[in-house]
Amino acid sequence: MKKYYDKLEFNTILEMLADLAQSDSAKTQCRALAPMMRDDACRRKMAEPTAARGILDTHGSPPITAMQDLDAILTLAKAGAMLVPDQLTKVDECLAACLRMQQYLKKAAGTAAAIAAYGDSFFPLPELREEIARCIRAGAVD
Repeated sequence: MKKYYDKLEFNTILEMLADLAQSDSAKTQCRALAPMMRDDACRRKMAEPTAARGILDTHGSPPITAMQDLDAILTLAKAGAMLVPDQLTKVDECLAACLRMQQYLKKAAGTAAAIAAYGDSFFPLPELREEIARCIRAGAVD
């Protein structure tokens, strides 16, 4: 199988895809992609870009926001570290972006239900956003 990967320059394609990703985590996921061997699963996945194009044509560009440094912030939070106001602000911005994407995909449900269902995997955590807004003002603890 490796000789086919090399001949098709599959790793080059994965790197090109990873270069388009917005976060380090997404870049890692892009590099880990592999060809699908099941015909039915492959056909289902091949239909997604057409459905996504329909959403773009009907609803415009999705509200994609760069989420840089988020992996590092999440690592710190998981370790129990105290986050500084700037880091909490970035978390809030990420959660706001999740909410916007979820709303965008909900609007697209009539156009492409399979793609719109991805919106169910976003958790905008409104209570956390409210707490950040209550405690952080103008980049400082209120």
